[in-house]
Amino acid sequence: MQSTAAPAKRSTALAFVLACAPVLLVALMYIPDLGDDTLDYLHMMNHEWDKVVQPFSARFLHPWLVSTATHASGTSLQTTAIVIDLAAFVGSVLALIILFRRLRLPVMWLPPLMFSYAVVHTVSIIYMPDQFYTALLSVFLLALAFEQLAIAALVIIVLFCARESTLVLGLVAAGVFAWRARRRSAPLDRSAARREYTWAVLFFAATIAGFLVNRYGSNHASNVHHINPLLYLAVKAPYNFVKNILGVQIWTNTFVATQGDHPIYRWPLPRRLHLGGIDTIGISDMSPVYPLNWLISIISTFGVMLTVVLQSIARRAQAFRNQNPLRRVSSAFGALLRGEPFVVQFAGAYGIINFLLVPLLGSAVHRYIYYAWPGFWIFAPVLLARRYDIFTAAARPALWTLLVIHLALAWSRSVQLLWPDSSLFTLAVLAAVVVLQVFAWRLLARLEVGAANTGAAPTAATNAAV
Repeated sequence: MQSTAAPAKRSTALAFVLACAPVLLVALMYIPDLGDDTLDYLHMMNHEWDKVVQPFSARFLHPWLVSTATHASGTSLQTTAIVIDLAAFVGSVLALIILFRRLRLPVMWLPPLMFSYAVVHTVSIIYMPDQFYTALLSVFLLALAFEQLAIAALVIIVLFCARESTLVLGLVAAGVFAWRARRRSAPLDRSAARREYTWAVLFFAATIAGFLVNRYGSNHASNVHHINPLLYLAVKAPYNFVKNILGVQIWTNTFVATQGDHPIYRWPLPRRLHLGGIDTIGISDMSPVYPLNWLISIISTFGVMLTVVLQSIARRAQAFRNQNPLRRVSSAFGALLRGEPFVVQFAGAYGIINFLLVPLLGSAVHRYIYYAWPGFWIFAPVLLARRYDIFTAAARPALWTLLVIHLALAWSRSVQLLWPDSSLFTLAVLAAVVVLQVFAWRLLARLEVGAANTGAAPTAATNAAV
């Protein structure tokens, strides 16, 4: 026992160091990154609530924690924010290591997954709640992995205090439970189905409770347009779609502070069509860079893990050729989830849904794509271990090539930022990203065929590799 336990502990410790050290070394060069919406969070940390608007006021837990810890410790706001941010990152890595060992995945896969532009950027924006939310989400996933479902339901309410988009998380968790219950149709499974439905109801109730807590905590603030919060959320999605997919940035008179007062086109609205503070609309910018940024982000952020997921779905979809394309994809995805632990099912569903929602969430698509990480750091590694012949000596050259491609993809966003406003340069980066993913697809296809021909058992090999 000791002879096998000692190497496992050493590999775990090494994976932890290799996952943390490179990210921290690079992130510390950029801390504190003051991009995006930092000012709104600083207002909350300094208790300047009159300057805070929705949706930022709904993300009050992290600013409250930083502010409280600052006053309690007597340190500066920046020092406290850095400590909490780095602690959240280290805690997230520890949680992922525990999850990998629970799922019998090689922990040495974590360092290349962690070392990416998305992770470094998330760690460097110390005043924003992104890394803090990642740590809380890791706690939620650990609760699912160890089947502490009541604790997981309570964590949902805490997550709502950090970000209002936890609504997606809660609904996905409840939906996965309902999906599992529907699959238990045999008479012997009816009691199990009732349990699944009970948990679906409980997680839905926790979602409603968390949503109400979130609304209560932010009801003192209005949004920049001074319109109903639900209407604001409804209008926000098509606004972001037009910008991120069509390349057209809509202007309103309420955006003067951020977009200026000189749009390309401007149309006054009739009085009966005034919406809150909006009385004039227009177009402030039109550029192909917006959709190109979205494409680069979704194709490159998670490296070859995106190809692992897409190829697995494509291969599995061949068994459903008699269905329409959309139903074929959903059936294939469901077949991949079937039989996996609940945490893997949730990670896959939650990750893919967030992946698809990216262009609707906001303009910072390089940040929002990061919300999909459970799908590509938990679900994708499980697929890689189950469906590909990667634990043999013959597979090593292809794996090293995949590693190089993965890191190149994961850092392509930093290359694009050299000339972020150049359409031609952004298009060139996108073309390079697509070519790299095509190479990754072909390499993975060879490994998948090898597993089919040799009858390899990836799961058993994975167990030994841990």
